[in-house]
Amino acid sequence: MKKKIEIWTVERLRDTFDQLAFPEYQREPNLWTLAAKQRLIDSMIRRFDIAPLYFYKDINGSIGCVDGRQRIGAIMSFLGENDIDTDAEFQFKHFNEIYSDEPPFESLEGKRFSEIEKSRREADDQLAHDFVEALLKYELTVVMLSDSERAEEFNLQFTRLNLGMIINSGEKLHAMVGDLRDKCFGDPRDKGSKGLGQHPFLEETNIPTRRYARELVATQILANIFTLNELDEFTRTRHFDLQRLFKENDKLNNERSEIVERANELFDLLEEPFREVKVLRNRAITVSTVLLAWKSGVTTEEEASELAEFIEAFVCRLNWQVGKGLLIEPEYQYLLGFQRGITQASAEKSSMEARAALLEEELSQWRESKQLSGDVKWGMKYPDRDPSKECRNHRFPVDYRDFKKPILFALTNYGGVALEAEITTQLVEDFNLPSDQNADFWHEKILSRKRQMRSRKVLYQERLDLAFRKLKDDNILQDLGEGRWEIIENDETD
Repeated sequence: MKKKIEIWTVERLRDTFDQLAFPEYQREPNLWTLAAKQRLIDSMIRRFDIAPLYFYKDINGSIGCVDGRQRIGAIMSFLGENDIDTDAEFQFKHFNEIYSDEPPFESLEGKRFSEIEKSRREADDQLAHDFVEALLKYELTVVMLSDSERAEEFNLQFTRLNLGMIINSGEKLHAMVGDLRDKCFGDPRDKGSKGLGQHPFLEETNIPTRRYARELVATQILANIFTLNELDEFTRTRHFDLQRLFKENDKLNNERSEIVERANELFDLLEEPFREVKVLRNRAITVSTVLLAWKSGVTTEEEASELAEFIEAFVCRLNWQVGKGLLIEPEYQYLLGFQRGITQASAEKSSMEARAALLEEELSQWRESKQLSGDVKWGMKYPDRDPSKECRNHRFPVDYRDFKKPILFALTNYGGVALEAEITTQLVEDFNLPSDQNADFWHEKILSRKRQMRSRKVLYQERLDLAFRKLKDDNILQDLGEGRWEIIENDETD
């Protein structure tokens, strides 16, 4: 591969933008936050150096971007040339994280490039003229690559340029090539191709679509299914393990191709029942659930529904008891080990094994009695109480689905119209949550590490507010003003 250093102005980049190709292995086009984009423009206006752009020129003379898509997108968005960016034509803003200063063009802060350009052109504004000149004449370092021996070399170049924390594991795997990579991410040569990571089953989980998170989960699942099938054991699924897996399976043999097809059929079976229960809200539980289905030999719709019913009960107990912090019931103490396997080193082989062993044991107990092992012991202690109901009522509300039905029921109790404060009081009672700010349930010291900086009561109120807005957007509630809400339709309370 040959390389040549070129100096491009922003003006030249703008004139060439429509002709640039962004290969399939590149990251999604708009990952940067608005603040990151504004900082880039501020850096350029200050004449700070920014990282080089890596382009390649093919034998036909066309130019593709190997690295720098986020920077190019930010520049073009500010210039008003990038319509696919939700922040297109964002405002100019100064930043200084180190010291207080009087930055150049401070009086232009808050203006868009089009407004500054208009002032330069129509009002003969010298400051605006200097700003436009400084930006369009800014010099970018471009590393122009050419004469590659094979096309995949640019994929490798992209990965090597981002060996640090700039891109995540899913994005690095997406940049690879080969049969198994295509089975997980979709074949880049076929725009209609969908990999296991885009299966509707994963669409029903709470795993985000951004940065190939679902494709990463699909890869972790397949890695373990391969070793379960061949060695009857789990495997570690850190990035380098999966990278090696893709490399070793550049050409899939018949046996592993068949396993991928069977995994896809398993996803087909799990899709409908897990759409109903909506409990797969993180990657580790999703991976463990699918592997439990594989090891348990789920092959029918009835078995898939039974598994979904079990996982719903298990996750309900897990959220209920782990949410108690130090006040967890002794009968459910064993669930803390499972929770640690989710939050700490979830991709390690030992963690996979521990989670799988517990789930298999609990599934066996569930099939016999429709109870978890903790339910049996807790039932002996409290014979008049039902853990399946208590876990639903006591769990900390997580999202819109948790609030939807209780909000409508609370409103119904008030005749269909009520103050938000009245509804909140009713919901705290329905969820059996303490109203006292200093009660143990709200106390920050017993919250999980992720919630230590904010009280649980604040989280509860924020999620409740989001639920109100979502119900309003769905035309189920009407905002009457002054904190009052009215039911528009009440046919979605399931």
